Amino acid sequence: MTGLWLGIIALLLLACLILFLPLMPFYRRRVFEKTGHQQENIGIFKDRLEELEIEKDQGNIDETAFQLLKTELEKSLLQDAGSAEIKTLQHHQVSGQHWMVISSIALAVGVGSLGMYVKIGRSDDLAIFMAVGNQATHNQTVATKEPQGGQAAPDMTQAVAMLEAKVKQNPEDTQKQYLLANSYAAIGQFDKAAVLYANMAEKAGANSEEYAKLLGARAQVVYQAQGERFTDEVKQAIDQALAADPQESSALMILGIQAFRTEQYEQAVEFWEQSLVKAHPGQKSQFIEPAIAAAKNKLGLAQQPTTVAAAKQTTDNSATAAKSVVIDLSLAEALRSKVSPEAVIFVFARPVGGRMPLAVERIKVRDLPRQIILDDSKAAMPTAKLSSVNEVDITARVSLSGQPMAQKGDLYTSVEKLALVGRMQMQLVIDKVVE
Repeated sequence: MTGLWLGIIALLLLACLILFLPLMPFYRRRVFEKTGHQQENIGIFKDRLEELEIEKDQGNIDETAFQLLKTELEKSLLQDAGSAEIKTLQHHQVSGQHWMVISSIALAVGVGSLGMYVKIGRSDDLAIFMAVGNQATHNQTVATKEPQGGQAAPDMTQAVAMLEAKVKQNPEDTQKQYLLANSYAAIGQFDKAAVLYANMAEKAGANSEEYAKLLGARAQVVYQAQGERFTDEVKQAIDQALAADPQESSALMILGIQAFRTEQYEQAVEFWEQSLVKAHPGQKSQFIEPAIAAAKNKLGLAQQPTTVAAAKQTTDNSATAAKSVVIDLSLAEALRSKVSPEAVIFVFARPVGGRMPLAVERIKVRDLPRQIILDDSKAAMPTAKLSSVNEVDITARVSLSGQPMAQKGDLYTSVEKLALVGRMQMQLVIDKVVE
């Protein structure tokens, strides 16, 4: 926002400079210097013409000779001037009135421009856009680490508040509502996002092109709100989206993920191939197509490599498949009284510097102490597996809100840059509090 206002001020100053430039002494001197030679030629022309008129009056030359000489004199003047027009420029003194007029015009331009921008400008929208962009960058930077202070990016919080105010002010602005719902999802407020998507779908109506898309977005945030578990509520949300459009991509992708996790690979391929029809190009290339390839590979439908390559692949697979992390997880006794036995614990393995979990386990506090094994069977997505990396960051977090995103008051422990060499075993004690 600071850059925007500095740019506006700079442009207004430039406009004022252009208005005041003709009154500046240095500019006026330059103009008169350029016209000095022309003025001198004009003076010579006037003197010669006056001499010719005197000669004619005295009878020394007749009218024909006078007109001929006058014409030659005019041609000479035009050639010297280099122009078909001869203009005389008189030197006017700049008075206080001139300064007052130009100052009034400059003031009107400045005030009018600012007033018009305040009236019809979109600086608030720019602030929201920048805040959402900052939050996306912030998420990519810290997604693999526990926050040191437990606070979300303040710009995003401000953006959500601004969006809420704008939606309240203009409930018919569907663009702002959609952005608000996405922002809720970005900060982990999936329940609010689900309600907003449902309201938008209801307002749009079943005959709208956006109806099924909004229900699909609702199904996705409901799925996230349920800890990415296929509950009855998730199934109901998916059924509503597919009833509106059997090719709704978000709902079909969730069904494909669930089928893959339950080792129903043929069904997963079927769901994901259906979702390709209306999916966004980015979704196709980044998730759906690689997921289909992974599911087909599970079914043995992938193209078989040559004999030498197959031997190498078998060796590599045996090495990567052995990668796993065995965690003996417990909770510090001093913190046990701070949480309910029903509180959810998320255990993540993420690539170093990455965001997408490679393996996830979800248990409850009442299950502790417990041994947890993170390997390829716990992959959060079929295209991102623990065996695909050599180092991971491990995090175990007690989520008081039940959501995967860390919030103030959550309990956690973490280990960074754990080298994966075969079967790794370690002990973790949840003993820190997000503040």
